Amino acid sequence: VKELERLRAVEKRVSWSEGRWEKYVEGVQERSKRIVLEKFGKGPHHVELQVQLPSSSSSQETTEFQTIKIELAPLDMMPHSVHTFLEQVHQGSWDGTAFDVHAGHVLMASSSSSSPNTEEDHHHQAPTPTVMIPEYNARYPHDKYTIAFPGSQTPSSPSQDFYINLQPNTIHHSPRIETLEKGTGGRNTEVYVEGEPCFGKIVDEDSRRVVDRMDG
Repeated sequence: VKELERLRAVEKRVSWSEGRWEKYVEGVQERSKRIVLEKFGKGPHHVELQVQLPSSSSSQETTEFQTIKIELAPLDMMPHSVHTFLEQVHQGSWDGTAFDVHAGHVLMASSSSSSPNTEEDHHHQAPTPTVMIPEYNARYPHDKYTIAFPGSQTPSSPSQDFYINLQPNTIHHSPRIETLEKGTGGRNTEVYVEGEPCFGKIVDEDSRRVVDRMDG
């Protein structure tokens, strides 16, 4: 009987903690949505990235600028992620960013924003906005040519990344149970992995061709 009572008490504490977390997430999303509406309008929201690529029309070592147009997710679906990305763009966090193929299935962009070098810089340079919650929505999946934040980022991270999916990646970036390798005692350990926020897509063919060139 005592063991049953203990288990019930644990269950109540878990339910209470989950309820507090859900309220926190809802509060962050509502605040993000309100700021976007006040600062950037109701949308739909679009962002253009200017990328520098080797010229395709010359044998010489020249470069040319190409445009990637991103259509962000509806605000009701991914409010915090859309807000975070719009603020990053507004602050110039992606100026000078380099893209790298990562794990063979995404193009990863790392923010060029660095930590302030001096105390004066610290007072004048706003920190790069980062995602505060693992905002995932199954109605906005990780299809090819979609934009997402890595799930490993935290508000204390020194930089913020985003990536472009080069293939359908829902299986890699949705909520899931992963089995870790056998440790001490020879037992496998299962862990829950949060889904990664997918918050935009590249819809026009010209922009998709630019991404294909970057992948090649």
